[in-house]
Amino acid sequence: MEFNITINDATKEELMALLGGSIPKLETPVSIASFETETTPVSIASFETETTPVSIASFETETTPVSIASFETETVDKLGLTWDARIHSDPVKVNKDGSFKKRRGLEDATFIAVRDEQLGTPVAPIVAPVAPIVAPVAPIVAPVAPVAPIVAPVAPVAPVAPVAPVAPVAPVAPIVAPVAPIVAPVAPIVAPVAPQTVNTINSFLVRVQQAFGKKQITMEYTTELVQRINSTLGVNFSQITDFTGNQVAIDTACNLMTSDGI
Repeated sequence: MEFNITINDATKEELMALLGGSIPKLETPVSIASFETETTPVSIASFETETTPVSIASFETETTPVSIASFETETVDKLGLTWDARIHSDPVKVNKDGSFKKRRGLEDATFIAVRDEQLGTPVAPIVAPVAPIVAPVAPIVAPVAPVAPIVAPVAPVAPVAPVAPVAPVAPVAPIVAPVAPIVAPVAPIVAPVAPQTVNTINSFLVRVQQAFGKKQITMEYTTELVQRINSTLGVNFSQITDFTGNQVAIDTACNLMTSDGI
């Protein structure tokens, strides 16, 4: 049993849905334009009423399934190109001229490259532009005429009169008179030495008596003076008259009175 069905503007998904998930293999590529003009359209209503209904299951068993891959590789459009996701729309759509619809926003260079790849057209090599090599040109400098040096005339210098030579001077002998050293005799300066006073017991007692008369000392002073002599010399005197015969005690007592200002 054969069926002739005319489908206009159907996408790949719509064909698969209508045919139960598979697309029959096309034996001979037929352009959509010629198919539309040479085939009598049949409406779905008349097809449904005038044609014996056929279930999808029986159609699938009696029709050889065709995969999407075979459709993409074995079906060519008017330009001789198979469907290629790089340049064609997905799902598959066919233009009225029989060519696959291009992807939206596809650049012409990409389409030409894929087309030439499928058709085996050699791709022209891309040659980068080479900047022209220009040899440097030496600057042309016009020769400059030499300039004569400008030298101002120099006034002549008046001659200098020669200087008469100076007569040599006879050497003068140094006159040095010998000077005799003058040394005046210096008399030795000797300070007068006061006669040394020898302390005796009598002179010591007279000094004590005079100090009493001038009220410079008291009996307490004489008692204290004896104690100081005992402490200094390590002796044991009772009164000043005990110093008799002890020159060290007499001298020490006189020195103590001198240091006390008496």
